[in-house]
Amino acid sequence: MADLQSKVTRRPRSKLERVLELLQPTCPVPERPKEGIVGAVVRSYLMEAGAKSMAVIPELDSDVRAGRVQPAVLEASLDAAALPNAVLGLKALAKLAVDGLEKLCKNDVEEAKRRLATLPRFDRERVDWVLLASRHDDTVAPSAGALRVAARLGYPGSNYAAVSRALEAEIPEGDSNDVAWRAHHVLEAHAARTCHRVAPACERCAVKTSCSYRGVDADPARRLPVSEA
Repeated sequence: MADLQSKVTRRPRSKLERVLELLQPTCPVPERPKEGIVGAVVRSYLMEAGAKSMAVIPELDSDVRAGRVQPAVLEASLDAAALPNAVLGLKALAKLAVDGLEKLCKNDVEEAKRRLATLPRFDRERVDWVLLASRHDDTVAPSAGALRVAARLGYPGSNYAAVSRALEAEIPEGDSNDVAWRAHHVLEAHAARTCHRVAPACERCAVKTSCSYRGVDADPARRLPVSEA
């Protein structure tokens, strides 16, 4: 395992930090989007709809903040079948934006979470992701694959909320949002590349010595709901 102590502050380093250091060389982290919360939700809806391009985000962001949604702006990026759901979501977002969503995220993130959860098809993971992407909350927002990795690494919990809290407890102060962003992508990438749900490639896993599973013992990820494992 990597050094147990921070080279800058000399504070003890969390297991999460050490895991990220070992995995990140093979799990690249994408550049963070530059949008605020409205743009992050717009991006999320475009990703869900399988958009051909994200180039329309600035225009959609501006329109939604003004309380309007123009389906024609989306037509070049989305298939016709995906358009209705995207428009429905963006219309609901426009109402939140006009009601002061951006200000709410800065002043009362818990209430912002409750408002975001009223958007169509927005579960807790999706709410957490847009808050992470827009720098409004220091949450890992672990995907199903990341939850699997975390469970196998010994993090407690049998559902998204519990495992997410356990990961967040190990995020250091100072650069907390950047660590959370890296953790989201590194754990997700490791799940896709190595820590598969079935037949994980444990022989080439960089954190095998910290794993509670190693491909042979009882799989800790089995305690997660099927949709999260």
